[in-house]
Amino acid sequence: MKAMLGFLMGVGLALGGCGNDECEDAADKIKECGGEVEGAKDSGDCSGAAECVSKCINAASCDELKNFDLNSNYAKCTLACGG
Repeated sequence: MKAMLGFLMGVGLALGGCGNDECEDAADKIKECGGEVEGAKDSGDCSGAAECVSKCINAASCDELKNFDLNSNYAKCTLACGG
């Protein structure tokens, strides 16, 4: 789980402050899956790579989020976002 969260922060995903949108939904999903959303910057901007990665998170299963695998659809989606 920590590796997955580190990866998300590494691609510059700013989950905090996105409002009721893909980014906020992604933060909620991570929490629901047992993760923590710490250290995210409160940029208020949920566009570009942040929005793209958030969509990947929202489409992923908790298992994919907890057990990051470079061959998973989640990883491929996230990497396609420019991360």
